[in-house]
Amino acid sequence: MKLALLRRYVVVAETLHFPRAAKQLGIPLASLYTSLDKLEDEVGHTLINREGTPKLTSVGELFLVCLLYTSDAADE
Repeated sequence: MKLALLRRYVVVAETLHFPRAAKQLGIPLASLYTSLDKLEDEVGHTLINREGTPKLTSVGELFLVCLLYTSDAADE
């Protein structure tokens, strides 16, 4: 699992807006969707429900918390 995929997920999970996240990351929207698909395949679960307004799944919420906790711990 690449760190870039995790960073992209965090931005999408925090904004819940794919075009805004892609702009913030400086990548094409299609690349962001591809990255999220790859990450979900690696994790084995859907992280973001993309039907209608994007919303984190329960697994997606837990995954985000774990990533943020790990990131904070690494910074200390």
